[in-house]
Amino acid sequence: MVVRFFLTLAIAALGSCLCVRRKIPAGAYIGAVLCTGGFQLATGLAWFPAWLKTICSILIGSYIGTKIRREDIQFLRRIPIGATVVVLSLIL
Repeated sequence: MVVRFFLTLAIAALGSCLCVRRKIPAGAYIGAVLCTGGFQLATGLAWFPAWLKTICSILIGSYIGTKIRREDIQFLRRIPIGATVVVLSLIL
């Protein structure tokens, strides 16, 4: 399990770095999720403790939430469908 854990971390770090370099919004999170998901689908070897997933999600959500500006909220008002999708996604 320890080897699988560190392998999963390495794959997530690689995905994060790739997406951050490409300047994708929330690239660190999106890259880690996509690469780890792809790794899991391809090999079935990804493993991460459930309690640590919760802590990481809280930290990442807090970080992304602090990056939202007043202009972002005003922009969402002009796009009702987009705003609805975002709000529903957050609720779910």
